[in-house]
Amino acid sequence: MDHRVLVWDLAGTTDPERFTDHHDRVGALAFSANGTVVISGGWDGMLARHTLGGMGGGGAMGKRAWGFDAAALTSDGQCILVCGRGGRLRLWDAGNPAGALSWEGHRGDVESVVLSADGTTAASCGTDGLVKLWKQLHAPR
Repeated sequence: MDHRVLVWDLAGTTDPERFTDHHDRVGALAFSANGTVVISGGWDGMLARHTLGGMGGGGAMGKRAWGFDAAALTSDGQCILVCGRGGRLRLWDAGNPAGALSWEGHRGDVESVVLSADGTTAASCGTDGLVKLWKQLHAPR
């Protein structure tokens, strides 16, 4: 395992873009609605934002004490929702990843998370066998 994120052009006209911010397994990936940004989260606790198409910008957003299993972006790409170890969901403004809001509710790891189109409701599932709905999500601003 080389812990890279590879993004291929489905038309097959270019080599894949390679992002190498992680030092352990990448467990979470999410695309922005317009397809220009990929968020990746690894078991190393690293969260990274990758701008596609050689547009520059992005890279590591910081390291956390927990690993990531899934990620979702709001449709405007401004808020990131992640989940992983310890039964928590975390939401923050993409421009300020230091100020995350946190919700706890699963008895075990959270393995998947999705956001509604308007970004106000999330669904999560975990190793406890539960699916939970989280309403009225608001990222710190």
